[in-house]
Amino acid sequence: MTAESAALAQPELPAGRELAGTSTQPAKRFAQWVVMQLTALAEARQAAVTPQTLWLYAQALNGQLQPDISAAVEGLSMTSRGAGETAFPDLATLIAAVTLAKQRREERARLVHEYKAGPNIRHVLAQLRAEIRSMADADTVI
Repeated sequence: MTAESAALAQPELPAGRELAGTSTQPAKRFAQWVVMQLTALAEARQAAVTPQTLWLYAQALNGQLQPDISAAVEGLSMTSRGAGETAFPDLATLIAAVTLAKQRREERARLVHEYKAGPNIRHVLAQLRAEIRSMADADTVI
């Protein structure tokens, strides 16, 4: 099955295979969403990928967040293939890309939090300094 025909068909679990963690409808929808992302990646890199490979990769990505998977797929889709490199990235490359996307998302969130908290922290520190000064002034009076 080519990536193009896989993209046209609703992703189905290959016969005799069970995808871990997909006993609930949301988990199955998530797995199907991952398969569709991977199908788009295969199309972008002009790779022929079997449904079994797509589901194996989807199972390996179970538990990852959609924004991280999307960012990784987008990045890999825009990356040129190196000499001797297969059209579709191996599982380790995909997981590394998702991990990197997660680290970048978490770093952005941390920086945003620090930026938003910055004025509040400065305000609290100013209040503490004022209290320390007033306590020091009170001690000198006594």
